[in-house]
Amino acid sequence: MHVSQPLVGDALALISALSYALYVVLLKVRIKNENRIDMQLFFGFVGLFNILGCWPLGFILHWTGVEVFELPTKAIEWYAIIINVRPAILPSIVLTGETLVVDGHHLVK
Repeated sequence: MHVSQPLVGDALALISALSYALYVVLLKVRIKNENRIDMQLFFGFVGLFNILGCWPLGFILHWTGVEVFELPTKAIEWYAIIINVRPAILPSIVLTGETLVVDGHHLVK
């Protein structure tokens, strides 16, 4: 029996959503009160574990040919990336008060 690609994608999206729901519920059950943990440190570790866990998987998938990584080739693809990344980066810079320093010059403060 042949499984169509949209069904596989839908199944993976459903698994992802269920995993995130389980993560949120277990997080609330474990910490009970958000004042008990340092959220910046917590999400820093979440990012670290994602980098250590997901990047090697991406390299393995690329090297085995299962999922080949390639940079976008069209300008519209780059525009889509910029439009989607900008709302994620700008508020984090503003809300955390982080500064971007390049060659000793403060670009964002």
